[in-house]
Amino acid sequence: MREIIRQVKKIFYRVFSSVIFLLIVCQAAALAANRPISMNAARSSISQEKVRVVFQFDSLPVYQTAVDQSGKNITIDFSGVDAAKVQSVMNINDDVVQTVTIKNTQSGCRAIIALNQVVPYEVNVLHNPDRIFIDIQRYYEHSITQNVESGLDYTVYNRRNESGVLKAYILNVDPAKFTFVPVLGGGRTLGKNTVSSMSDYYNAAAAVNASYFGGTKDVYGLTKIDGTIATTTYLPRTAFGVDNNNKPIIATVNYDGSIHTKNGDFPISGVNCERSADTIVEYNSFFGSSTGTNEYGIEYTVVNNKIAKINTNDTTLRDGQTVISAHGSMKDGLSGLKVGDEMTINENLGTAWNNALEIVGVGPR
Repeated sequence: MREIIRQVKKIFYRVFSSVIFLLIVCQAAALAANRPISMNAARSSISQEKVRVVFQFDSLPVYQTAVDQSGKNITIDFSGVDAAKVQSVMNINDDVVQTVTIKNTQSGCRAIIALNQVVPYEVNVLHNPDRIFIDIQRYYEHSITQNVESGLDYTVYNRRNESGVLKAYILNVDPAKFTFVPVLGGGRTLGKNTVSSMSDYYNAAAAVNASYFGGTKDVYGLTKIDGTIATTTYLPRTAFGVDNNNKPIIATVNYDGSIHTKNGDFPISGVNCERSADTIVEYNSFFGSSTGTNEYGIEYTVVNNKIAKINTNDTTLRDGQTVISAHGSMKDGLSGLKVGDEMTINENLGTAWNNALEIVGVGPR
C-alpha cells in the first residue's frame, strides 16, 4: 500500500511540475506577445530625385499610410510600436520635405511627414534589419553650364515637376566663331556611320545625330549641303537650317523639283534615293561614286543645263555634274533627247529655304 502511495506521489509531482512549466511558458509567451516592437532608428537622406525617410525596427510591424486633404501631410501609423528610442522631430528642411514628427499613441506610434508641396510618394519594406521606408519624389529645376571654348557653352538642364521629367542638352554657339555643317555617313557621301566617326570627318567641336534613315542610303528628310540638295523627303517635314545671312531657320520644308526639256516639263520625285517605277530621280556626287541603278531606265548626265552624256544605268557621279535617271512612262517622255540638248533642273523649297546653304530635315515638330 505504501509503495502505491509513493508511486502516486511521484506521478503527481511530475504532473504538477509539467503544469508549472506550462504556466511559465504560457506566461512568457504572453509577456512576449504584449511587449511592444521597438523603433530603433529613424533617418532620412536626400538625392536629386527623392527624399527617403527610413524607420528601423527590431521586428516588422503592421502599418497603415494616409494623406490629409491638403496632400501635404503623410501619416504612417505603426501598430504595437514604441518609438521612445528615436528623436521626436527630424528637421529635414528640404524644398519638398519639411519635418518628420514621431510620437507614441495608444495603439503604437505615428509618424507625420510634413511636405512643402504635393508630390508622389511610395512606401516599401526591407529586411535584415527590418525597415519601412518612404520615397518622396522631389520636384527640381537646375542646370550646369560648361564653357567648352570661346564662343561655345554646353548646358545640361534637368527638371522634374507634375508633368514629368525633362532632361535637355543645350549648346550656345557664337555664329561668328563656328559654322553649322550637315555631315553624311560617308562624310560627303550617303551611308551609315556613328556620330563620333562622322564628327571626326570635320574635327568638329560638337556633334549631334539628326534626321531619320533606313536601308543603306535612305534619308527621311531634306538635306542641303553647301547650297546643293543632298537628299529629299517623301513628305513635308520640319527642318533646321542656316540661311546665307547666317540666320537659323526652323520651319516645314517642301521640295518641288522638275526638269525642263524640249519635250516638256517633268516632275522630279526625289534626290539621291531609290528610283521607283515611272519616276525621275536626280543623283549627284553626295549619293556616292555611281547611281547604282538597273538597266530598265535611261540616265542623262547634265552639265551647265546641257546633256553631256546619255547612259542606260549605273552612271558615274562626279562633282559639278547631275544625273537625271528616268524609268517607265518618264523614260518614254524623254525619248528623243540627244547629247547637247537643253535640260534645266528647277528646284523650289519655298521662300524661307531657297537661300539657305545648309539644311537638315528632322521630322515632325
